[in-house]
Amino acid sequence: MAILIGIVSILLGVFSILMSIRDCEWFIVPKRRTTRWFYDLVGRKGMRIYYIVLGIVMIVIGFGVALNILE
Repeated sequence: MAILIGIVSILLGVFSILMSIRDCEWFIVPKRRTTRWFYDLVGRKGMRIYYIVLGIVMIVIGFGVALNILE
């Protein structure tokens, strides 16, 4: 089960990085008013950097979970 969580985390991290590199409108720009303030604060470029960092963290967590199960 934990290996599955690790794989899903890695896939979500890769997806987050790919969508921020492609600069997808539906992925970058929040539609809800409650999350829109962060986008207004950091801008589009800041959101892209945020999602790249989030993707890297998700990949690291995924590998950490997967490797602890394999040992």
